[in-house]
This record gives sequence, C-alpha cells and structure tokens, in this order.
Amino acid sequence: MARNLIAMALLAMLPRLAAGAVVLEARSIAIMRIEGAATGEWDHETPNERHRVVKLELVVERVFRGPLHPQERLTIEAAQAEPTGRVFAPAGPWSGKVLVKGSRYLVFSQTPSETLRVVDVAESAGVELALAFEEHHWALGELGRRAGGNRGLLGPVFAEYLTAKLPAAVSQGIGPWNSILGFIEEPGLTPEFRAMAATAAMDAVLMQSPAPEAILQRTAVMGFRMLSFPDERGFHDRLVRTYLPNLLGFEGSEPTRSSQRIFASYPGDQERAAKALSTVPQSSARARLDSWIGRKQ
Repeated sequence: MARNLIAMALLAMLPRLAAGAVVLEARSIAIMRIEGAATGEWDHETPNERHRVVKLELVVERVFRGPLHPQERLTIEAAQAEPTGRVFAPAGPWSGKVLVKGSRYLVFSQTPSETLRVVDVAESAGVELALAFEEHHWALGELGRRAGGNRGLLGPVFAEYLTAKLPAAVSQGIGPWNSILGFIEEPGLTPEFRAMAATAAMDAVLMQSPAPEAILQRTAVMGFRMLSFPDERGFHDRLVRTYLPNLLGFEGSEPTRSSQRIFASYPGDQERAAKALSTVPQSSARARLDSWIGRKQ
C-alpha cells in the first residue's frame, strides 16, 4: 500500500523524476551552443500534437564526460513535438527548447544521434557535484560540505542523482542520514530542489519498510519541518495526505507511532510541527495529523 501511494504522489510532481539518474547513465555530458538551425515543416500527426525535425549545427563549449572536445562541431537532427490542443509536456529531449543561434544547453547523450536529455546550463553545478561524488566516492553525509556555496544552484538533475543514491544511504546509520536530511533542511536551497530531495528521502525510507526506528523518526521530523518552507507545486498537500500518514503508520506497512515517540529525540519540534500544520488548508488529512500531534499517549 505504501509503495502504491508514494508512486502516485511522485506522478504528481513536476518535473518528473526518471527511473534512473541521467548523470549516471549518459556516456556524454557537455554544454553545447547552437550555431545554426534548419527547421523542417510541422507535420500534424495527431489531433493534439505536431512534429518536426530540426537540423542543428552545434559547437561544444564544455565537456563533463565523454569523447567530445571543446570547440568540436557537430551536426545532428533534433526531433521536436509540441501540443496543438490541450497543454501537456510533449515527449522528446529537444521538445519545448528554443532552437536558435546562440542558445546554450546542457546535453546528455549516449551517442551524437541519441540524446537522452537537454536541460538549462544552470544544471551544470549539479552535474559537477554528482560527478565529483562518483569520482571521489564521497559519502552522501558530506553533502553540506561538498555543495558549499553552490547549494542554491542545485536543481532536478542533482535531485535525480539523490533519488538513485538515497536508498543505499538508509542502511548506513542515523549519523549520515541526519547529515543528509540536515542538508535538505538548510536555507539557500531552491524550493523545487528541496521538495524533490525531501521526496526522494521519504520515498527511500518507505520503500525499505520497516525502516530502522531512528531513521524513520528523523525522516518524519524532516517531513514536518518541510511544512515551514514555501510550498512547491502542492508539495505540502502531498506531505499531509500521503507521506506523513505513511511515515507515522496511519497508512501503509509501518506500525503506528505516537507523537511522543516520533518527537522524543527532537525537543521543540512537536510544537513547531503543530504551528506549521496550522498554515496548511483544512482537510480531513490535516485534522488527523492535528489530532495525532495533540494526543497524549
């Protein structure tokens, strides 16, 4: 039950996380600049979507991984799709991208003709950090120190990397896990990255149910702390309706835990959690959490 609920919640989060981390899977990662774009005609293939192929002339600016070299020139065919009816995110790495001379993108590829993903160059900081963790075999508990001043630049690419790595971290003990969650709770992160990283941490714990007691308590406390940060695309609602009920044992496979048990090692957090909950719109899910926090048992 817990697995199904979490999967449903993940479907609601945009941008969606891929099954694997593209920074780990891509053979080539590079910043590329468009030098020329020969656009084909749009072909209406379905009532709701149209397609075209754009011949792109690219210049490699920076290489993070793979066989390409700076200033190397490539010519590729990029398929684009866009909606013609209802608004949705069309498939394809180049879809939705502005393909004009001077545009710069961070491109993940398997081969020059097989592009996995195309993202904003601002994601470069996350790529560098993920590759450094892989190269130096750093423990995730060092996230805060290793991210340094670049923490505010982290986005979906690094959150996806965490999604792939956090399940193994659950079994490494409360010390490293506390450091990881402490990083997610630090100021300076973007709301998007914070929500995605917190989701990945809670998902990792629930997928290993029954989780170690100290790990679960710390994760539930983090969940309540997330309510004190600005909401991100309905993240607070997913916390109240899905994640916290599963962590506390209202739903799913975890045994039910009292508020005294969850907050025993975190003085002051019970009161802060109640205050944060009061800012969430009224619902039956919130009422159940309000009652749980105030219950003496």
